[in-house]
Amino acid sequence: MTKNKNLIYYLLLIGIFLLFKIWFIYADNNSLAFILKPTSKLVGLVTGSSSIYLDESGYYFQDTNIIIDKSCSGFNFWLLCYTMLFFLVLESLQKNLHKLLAIPAVILVAYILTILVSTSRIFVSLTIQNLLISFLQIEQHIIHEAIGMITNLTFLILFFFTAKKYFTKLELNEQLT
Repeated sequence: MTKNKNLIYYLLLIGIFLLFKIWFIYADNNSLAFILKPTSKLVGLVTGSSSIYLDESGYYFQDTNIIIDKSCSGFNFWLLCYTMLFFLVLESLQKNLHKLLAIPAVILVAYILTILVSTSRIFVSLTIQNLLISFLQIEQHIIHEAIGMITNLTFLILFFFTAKKYFTKLELNEQLT
């Protein structure tokens, strides 16, 4: 019976996830400016270069000859991070009001984490991609995608264990008071 107490929230989570996924299919660079622009700014900050926005292409960095566009927006990471964190949060909250308020809060936290992870992923890719291409003699797109998968997976695991530890500690504190 206690498993069903969050059923409505699980359904809501699935609904939000599906709506975002469907929206992303039709989204273009302009639609994703809310995530591409801050990522581009941070990449510019860590690389010391600046970008120009091209409607059809995305944010172009002439110094490094890279483009940050829909494919590297981190949108799918955002959805995965949001879903994972919301499951953890949901299990630690007891009141329905807190659970409802957690939805936008977790979306915002996952958004901020996504921008930081996307910036890290792009920076790591810029830093080691050429070295790996010459060392391993593998095509650039394969190395680029591998770096992206490894970076995203590493951060998801790190966020999971950090959040799990935090919410476990939070639950213990609630039980003691």
